[in-house]
Amino acid sequence: MVDLTALRGGVHRIEGEPTSGPVEKVLVSSSNQGQGIDTGNGPAAFQNPGPGQNFHYLGRTQGYLVDLPPGWRPGKAVPEVMVLHGYNGYYDEEYLLAPKLRAAIEKLGYIGVYPLGRGDVQYEHDGELDLLEVHRAVEHDYAVDHNRVHLVSISMGGFGATKAAVRHPDLFADASVFVGGEQGDANVVNGHLTNYPLTRAADPRVVGNLQDTPLFLGASAADADAGGASASVVYAQLRQVGDEAHVKQYLAGTHEPAIIDLAVPQMVPQWQRSSRPAVPARINYALDTSWNFGALADSGSAWLQHLQPATGTQGAASAEAVTLPRTLTALSETTSSGGSATDRSAYLLRDSLRHPTGTRPISNTLAMSLTNLSSSSADLAPLNVDISRRYCVDLSSDVPTTVQLTGLNFAGLDVVGIPVTRTSHALFLHASAGTTHVVLSPRGIPGMAGTPCPAAPHGSMASPAAGAGSDPGTGPGAVGGTAPNGGTAPTGGTAPVGTGGTVPTGNTVPDRGLAARPVAASLAATGLDVLPPLTGLALLAAGGLVSIARKRALRRPPLSNSAKSRPGGLKTG
Repeated sequence: MVDLTALRGGVHRIEGEPTSGPVEKVLVSSSNQGQGIDTGNGPAAFQNPGPGQNFHYLGRTQGYLVDLPPGWRPGKAVPEVMVLHGYNGYYDEEYLLAPKLRAAIEKLGYIGVYPLGRGDVQYEHDGELDLLEVHRAVEHDYAVDHNRVHLVSISMGGFGATKAAVRHPDLFADASVFVGGEQGDANVVNGHLTNYPLTRAADPRVVGNLQDTPLFLGASAADADAGGASASVVYAQLRQVGDEAHVKQYLAGTHEPAIIDLAVPQMVPQWQRSSRPAVPARINYALDTSWNFGALADSGSAWLQHLQPATGTQGAASAEAVTLPRTLTALSETTSSGGSATDRSAYLLRDSLRHPTGTRPISNTLAMSLTNLSSSSADLAPLNVDISRRYCVDLSSDVPTTVQLTGLNFAGLDVVGIPVTRTSHALFLHASAGTTHVVLSPRGIPGMAGTPCPAAPHGSMASPAAGAGSDPGTGPGAVGGTAPNGGTAPTGGTAPVGTGGTVPTGNTVPDRGLAARPVAASLAATGLDVLPPLTGLALLAAGGLVSIARKRALRRPPLSNSAKSRPGGLKTG
């Protein structure tokens, strides 16, 4: 039963709501697309041709499922696993059809979350908003570890999970994507868009958004991505940007939820290793504002926000807060096989895991490289900036641009090297195209243009939270470390638990820093490798896992009211 009066009043938890097991809930969304359900396979349909009727759930009230683990206690923060269903599915689809996944989530003591995603809309626009609003509601109703929100998905859900991870790398710790092959069909059309192109050519400019977000790819031989060829392309691109990546190819599988259950032995170690850094030391973000939907806007990630293209809809930014520590890593790849042809579980598996190779030095510096951006904003508050000494901003842009700095008291600082505008809470740097070296210095301390900013003496800056600024896989539960549940995480030379035989390949990919070429000189002393400047947005598609980088203007969507609908009573068909 839903108490609508209580729901309107903002009540989120109802007396007597279960404290373990499945709880079906109702979300009151900020988006109202009309009343009822839009169906049909006509020109405006969300997928055409489709295997059956399309269902787009229009109204503000949207269902979802929360599965609370045995022994769950209010107030105890635990990781969240969000599971995205496939086309013509419902929110409880994988809860029912992937019982080993459900059991693993419960055994680990994690909260399982199963959103509706507005139905058959490819998790676009109001479908993507639904994921974010459901997460925000769960975060409000239950204690969630903000740094350990994991995505698992199948088919159309794989399409949504890949995009969500690319667009919101500051929200999701990792993603696991299974049999999304049908998305490679050029006839797949999202009803909100026109001329929606799909391509199987992975693009490193977009994959770069996932540089610190591990991705697990599952593909079946008897599926649209036969033999996992396209998934392998994305796997290779993820290795190029230094990201942890895995691809599991089922030699006799089909387009079925069973392959999720078969991958549980690999997914669990990934969950245990993966933790989103509370304050990332580096950010790489490509965007396209044409994908904006109301408050859901493509604008940046973490402390780098308000990115606005100078022309058109596409732009990109790379930024490194050299004030924060960062562990340098390299990838070690292993291959393995296992399973049985009898039960169609036979597989080939490739794993690329990070292992630490050192740390880059800290200095009182921010390095930024911007492509086709007229404006952007950097919040310096969480970056451990020492304003008692000179602070440098090394800025490169291919067009004239304005960078807004916030989060510090700029009143007592002199600025040399660039025209500036001041307000009570912000400093605006007005840069010409090219490379600019900006020095902010306390009055009385010379800040001549070109003056290098000092390295941080030992202990001069507050230490960030555990894992902050480090590559995932180098903090607690990291490669070569100890997993959060007390187990031992896999090392760089060993495939995850349950992979069968292990065959090290000796193939190692070094960590690639994000400083673009124009600011390479200022970062040379830090030991960072450099990449050429990003030049815009492209599409990433592997087995239908199409990713288009975009981000909401708000860090999180407005909190929506939710209330218990009823315990149990799950649909069976």
